[in-house]
Amino acid sequence: MTTRENGPRDREQVTVPAEIVRAACTRWPDRGPAWATSVNDGLDELCRRYQVQTVKVMDARYGFVVSVRAAGDRLLVLKSTPDPAGALQASAAEQLAELGIGPTVHEVVESDVGTWTVMDQVQPGTRAAGSSSLEELASLLRPLVAASPPARALPPISEWLRQRLRNGGLTDLPPGVAPASSDERARALSTLDDLVADEARSLCHGDPSGGNVLRGSRGLQLVDPRGVSGDVEYDAAVLALKTGQQVAALARQTGIDVARVKAWGSVAIAARV
Repeated sequence: MTTRENGPRDREQVTVPAEIVRAACTRWPDRGPAWATSVNDGLDELCRRYQVQTVKVMDARYGFVVSVRAAGDRLLVLKSTPDPAGALQASAAEQLAELGIGPTVHEVVESDVGTWTVMDQVQPGTRAAGSSSLEELASLLRPLVAASPPARALPPISEWLRQRLRNGGLTDLPPGVAPASSDERARALSTLDDLVADEARSLCHGDPSGGNVLRGSRGLQLVDPRGVSGDVEYDAAVLALKTGQQVAALARQTGIDVARVKAWGSVAIAARV
């Protein structure tokens, strides 16, 4: 994750990048403008509370994310989003931390226009893809297998996937990937119907890909959960696909249903996650 760094005590130079404001206002027109006008005040308050000395603005698509060096030389991440699901995402992040597979969450601040989350920064924060063993990835997933029900009711990942499969004009696609054909999406929807019949309502990260699986001092950590419930088999399928591991091999190493992981993998591919 790249950053734009400011010198010590240069807080006044840190504002929401214009491209983030545009993206947030386009995606959430009912909340984005009000969020954009209030987010700097929220950052000021958190910077005072945590005695910030340095600030880095981190790359993000729809939210404002900054890295700060706080009292005691702690590196924290302050994240604000106007996403209506932001509070659910923060709740999921708290549970990942409790399971030991996510950074510690220190505070969640909810408002009518957005959600702030204050958490430890994963260090060194390198991406897991291409550098993690099968056992490391399985160790990241196993706590989800026995996780307690989410503290908040979370929507199932299947709902998000169904929306994507019904939409033949997706624009938020991985680089170089074309939308799925109508036939591929129809087959995936049929598979999804079969999976939903006994879909779990336990914690599901929902997006264990790209920069969301990071190497830290305690091993691999999950960040930026989607705020959904579902099968750990879905997370396993996406994690295998994004890290170049064999789906079946990761399922066996984790101790979960191989056939179900493969089925979720076919849905994920068609949904172009």
